[in-house]
Amino acid sequence: MGEMIMPSREIEEFAKILVKEVRDATIEECDSNFRPDVRDVIAQRWRKALGSGDADRIADVLIPDIVDATISYLLRALDQEMLPLTFKASNGKTVDLPVSAGTNGSQICQSRTGSTFRA
Repeated sequence: MGEMIMPSREIEEFAKILVKEVRDATIEECDSNFRPDVRDVIAQRWRKALGSGDADRIADVLIPDIVDATISYLLRALDQEMLPLTFKASNGKTVDLPVSAGTNGSQICQSRTGSTFRA
């Protein structure tokens, strides 16, 4: 086995922000969908799927919602400049995502309760 390479402090900082602002936020939101007092449309959809007892149905409902929540929190972190990232487009142009979104007067992140992420 080779020598393990340690990530730089900058990579560690990025990873900590990513875990806190995306992973942990997603887990907290998804956990709340199991509370009986939560009445939003996603929580109701989850309870209906869980009530079916059908593992395939449960997976078909929960997995896309969990992925959508993860994407939403990632985009929120970009919007709020917690994760200042750049993107290189196919035309070779590099853009600073939070700055570019702000200069267009719009945010990257949109509401998940609509049809933004759902096909």
